[in-house]
Parts: sequence; structure tokens; C-alpha cells
Amino acid sequence: MSISVKNHTSIDMLDTGGAFLVCAIHHWANATSKNLDPFPCLIEGFRAANLLDEKSAAPIILDDVLSSLIVSLNDNPSNFFGSCKCIGQIEELVLIIIALYQSNENELAKRVLNVWIPKATARFISLNLKDLAYSLKKSGLKINLPITCLNTISYILNSRRQPYYNQLNIH
Repeated sequence: MSISVKNHTSIDMLDTGGAFLVCAIHHWANATSKNLDPFPCLIEGFRAANLLDEKSAAPIILDDVLSSLIVSLNDNPSNFFGSCKCIGQIEELVLIIIALYQSNENELAKRVLNVWIPKATARFISLNLKDLAYSLKKSGLKINLPITCLNTISYILNSRRQPYYNQLNIH
């Protein structure tokens, strides 16, 4: 059973790196919900941000992470993505973990992932998010989290009874 999350982290509160990532996630969610290929636009966006290598790894990594999260959360995907005004659970998860990896808080990132999502998914996406965090940071897109995301980290780590996606309702 999934409970709706009311997140009040506005996209306007994000820095350039966070806004770029949220836009990429929103594009992926919108394209895949309409059975469209998200890669042409993702590739152009990552190229414009100087994040595209010869293998186009960053868009593929993002696709792997988002696909894995959608499958493991076992609910209607639209319940987990935000809107043009507020970020959703998936955007917040990706932002938090990437920001932690960029700050060399690797153990904390793994701990948050293991509490927030199923452990098998956490193991699979952890290295992908670490690689994406490094690529973003290398291109000058360091993500600094708004206070609402820091509150979410605290809430997650202090409520170990059930996974985040089954219980969290932020006010």
C-alpha cells in the first residue's frame, strides 16, 4: 500500500544541477508514460550540459535508475513523480543520493537508499547514482539540497519500521 507524498520542495528552490536533473527526470517520466523514446531529448540535454561521453552513458544510467525504481516501487508511476511546481519522491530520492555522493557521504547515501527502497534495488542503482553524481560534479553541476530534502533524510533515517514509499507523508 502506498501513501501519497505531499512534498513542498519547489523546483525554484533547486540549484542549477538539481534543476537540470529534475528536468531530465520529468522528461523521462513524461516520455515513457506516453510510450515515447526519452533518449533523443535526454541525449541532447546531457550534451548541452557537457555530460555526454562517447557511450552516452549518463542518459542510459538515468534510464536504468528510473526504470528500476518504477519496477521496485510496484505502484502507478505517476504517484511518484512531481509536477512543474514540486518535486516528487523519485526526484527527491535521486537528488538526495547524488548530493550525498558528490559530498563523499557514500555510507550515508547507501544507508538512505537501503531504508528508502528495497535492498535489491538499492544495490543495483547505488553505483549508477554514484557514477552520475561524479559526472555531474565533474561538469560543474554540484547539487546542494534545500532544507526540505535534509528534513526528508532525517525522517527516513529515524523511521525504520517501513520503507519510505509505504509510509511517508510530508507536510
